[in-house]
Amino acid sequence: MVAQRFNFKVARRDAKLRLLGSNESRKGRLSVMAEVFKVAPDVTMVEFSKFAGDTLEYIKFCGEDIRPALKDIVWTWQGDNIFICNVTTSGGEGCTKEL
Repeated sequence: MVAQRFNFKVARRDAKLRLLGSNESRKGRLSVMAEVFKVAPDVTMVEFSKFAGDTLEYIKFCGEDIRPALKDIVWTWQGDNIFICNVTTSGGEGCTKEL
């Protein structure tokens, strides 16, 4: 499991995983909640959120540890593909990708 590779203790309850970091930082140990949602037979969504600890450490954990470790199985990350859609005067919709 990815969390164990980064020395996080894992506690499971229903569809939620709580990952507890082993290193004490200035705001305590980083604790991350991962909630799993089955949205279709072949599609699963996992939502990560910081439960406790330093916000900068959480951002670093997600960007430098979780994303690279899961790159082979993740289809898309929230915020990577943002589209802005506007209704045009002719009644159609126009969408542009925001970078």
